[in-house]
Amino acid sequence: MKRKFGFTLLELVIVIVILGILAVVAVPKYLQIQSGARKADLHQLAGTLQSTSATVNAKAMISGKETALVSTVDGISIANGYPTATKSGIVQALASPNTWYHYSIDMKKLALGDHFWSGWAGSKLQLNMGMMVFSLKDLSGLSQKQILDTHCYVMYVDLAEGAKASSNTAPIPESSDKSASGWRNKLYQFHKKIWQEGICPYVLAPFHLESYFNICHQATDNKAHNNNEPNLLNAPMITVVDDKC
Repeated sequence: MKRKFGFTLLELVIVIVILGILAVVAVPKYLQIQSGARKADLHQLAGTLQSTSATVNAKAMISGKETALVSTVDGISIANGYPTATKSGIVQALASPNTWYHYSIDMKKLALGDHFWSGWAGSKLQLNMGMMVFSLKDLSGLSQKQILDTHCYVMYVDLAEGAKASSNTAPIPESSDKSASGWRNKLYQFHKKIWQEGICPYVLAPFHLESYFNICHQATDNKAHNNNEPNLLNAPMITVVDDKC
C-alpha cells in the first residue's frame, strides 16, 4: 500500500510566513518604483512644456508679438509672447497633446477672495490668469478642487492672458529695447503683487500648493532683484506637484 504524501500544518505555516515576508518587502518596493516612474514622467512633461513654451516665445519675438496681451503665432494662442493655458494655447503647441490628460482650472472661481479680482486687479488691468493641469490619470469625473487635491500633475500657469486692456492701462511699447524693458519690469511688479496678494493666499494656499511657488515666499519690493527676474516671472510658471504620486 502506497503512502500519500502531503503538506503538514507546520510546512503550510512556514510557506505562509515566507509569502508574507515577501509581500511586506516586495509590495512597497513595487509601489515605490511605480511612484518614481510617475514622478519621472511628470518631470519629463514639465521639460517638454518648458521647451515648447520657449519655442513659441521665440516665434513671437520674431513676429514682434512678444509684448502683446492677446495674439496668435502659427495658430497658437499667446499672451505676453507665451502660449496661454488653454486648448488653443499650450495644448495646441504640444507635439503630442493627447498623450496626457489636461484640465483647465478657473482660478477666479477657485479664489476665496473674489473681491480681489473684481476690485484691485480688475481696475488696474483685466488679466485672466490661466491655469491648466496635466495629469497621467483621467480626472474628468472630478471637480476642479478635487483635481487640485490629487497632487500628482504638472501645473501650467500663464501670467498675462489678457482679455481687453482697461482705459487706465498704458499702451504697450513697440519701439526701443529700453522702453520694452521698462514695460516688462512694470508688468513684473504687477504680476508679483497679484501672486502675493491674490493667487498665493486665495488660490494656492487652500490646496497646500503655495510651497511649490517661490514667488509666494519672496519679500515684496519695488525693484527687481536682477535683470532676469522680470522675464522669468512674465513667462508661464511650470510646476511639478508630485507629493501624492
